[in-house]
Amino acid sequence: LYQYEPIDSTGLPYGFTDLYGKVTFQSENGSKFNLFGFNFNDRVNFASVADLGWKTTGAGTNFTLIPPASSVIIGGTLAFSRYDIELDEGDGNPRSSGITDYSANLNFTYFGNENQVDYGFRFTGINTDFRFRNFLGVTINQEDFTTELAGYLKYKQTIGKLILQPSLRLQFYASQSQISIEPRIGAKYNATDALRFKLAGGLYSQNLVS
Repeated sequence: LYQYEPIDSTGLPYGFTDLYGKVTFQSENGSKFNLFGFNFNDRVNFASVADLGWKTTGAGTNFTLIPPASSVIIGGTLAFSRYDIELDEGDGNPRSSGITDYSANLNFTYFGNENQVDYGFRFTGINTDFRFRNFLGVTINQEDFTTELAGYLKYKQTIGKLILQPSLRLQFYASQSQISIEPRIGAKYNATDALRFKLAGGLYSQNLVS
């Protein structure tokens, strides 16, 4: 057994704290309701050089509702999360960046004999906060908030060994007043019990790049 000896009495400059909790309530027919929350707090502090810390917090709830004698499943989520990172190099001008996300969605799934239909709606609010001071002493502070609305429809059809999954998504970027129409297609072919071929394609877009 080898025991690591720290370089000095201060030990390693790293610190990690991860907390996560979840509570689930479930009915006899399979419906369930979840509450969850998390807090991740990490830091590295090199004395007299740099102090870097990043933290993620979040909470939310999701549910699955299965009505009696129905072929429809209803699901939904309400969630919040925030990520912050800050670097202090001892010059009195810490740099920081943060992103906050709010989301809510509602989904429906209908089951047929050889087919399945999924559709739903989603709302997302994103807040970004960036603060930076450059070598000329100029402070740059940029804070933005954007809203996204989306709706989707997905169809699944089984034809023997072939599974087809066409879908359509409408994405509305409120801050840019832009609508993105995104058709997509997926296909699977179960050649044997051990061999499956997959094919997928579509049009995708996203608002936040970095």
